[in-house]
Amino acid sequence: MTIPRPLRLLGLLAASCLLGACSTSPWSQSVQIPFTHTVALADGMTEEQVTPDQVHVQNIPWKRMDQALQVFDDALTASDVHATQWTYQEQLDLGSSLRTMLQLSEDMAIAPVGITHFTSTNDLTNPQQIALTAATLGADIAVWSRVDAGETDVIVREPITEYTTGSVKINGKWESYTETSTAWVPVPSRVRQWRYAAMFLRTDPSIGTAAAFEMQ
Repeated sequence: MTIPRPLRLLGLLAASCLLGACSTSPWSQSVQIPFTHTVALADGMTEEQVTPDQVHVQNIPWKRMDQALQVFDDALTASDVHATQWTYQEQLDLGSSLRTMLQLSEDMAIAPVGITHFTSTNDLTNPQQIALTAATLGADIAVWSRVDAGETDVIVREPITEYTTGSVKINGKWESYTETSTAWVPVPSRVRQWRYAAMFLRTDPSIGTAAAFEMQ
């Protein structure tokens, strides 16, 4: 039995998380993979053979990312067939409509592989985490962005230290002492949160990634 590509890639992500590769990376944990046949593969090449150092990671303004996410969602909604039934050419056409918004070269032939978007109070701007997620999906381009999503109420644990003093008789003499104990207690707090999003794409093998970026 052939495992559908979206399920197979989600399985790869789960396996990498079990190995600790993405245990702290929401970029991987919230990824969505709508397509089955995303990439036209070169001879002898599989989508899993992309390594993180081969991934081009690019940050763009949030307004552009928000627009690209809307175009992506509109394309899937407008389609009369499910995304898993899309042809490779249809995915390339969607990639063409996203290129300008994602600030990628017009000379590049790209197909979307997946997207991710989530909200976090943590700083998740490490490009290595983003590249790892892209490589696991078989994508060699990752375009990401974030926007301030205001403040949110959270519960944080803070240390409370108590001091106890007294006296004790040692060898017939009274000696004073001080003992300390620390407890971690939940405390309400307001912190800054961010909305993150990324699109993962694969260049067509007929135009390699390096060549495509040299054209820009």
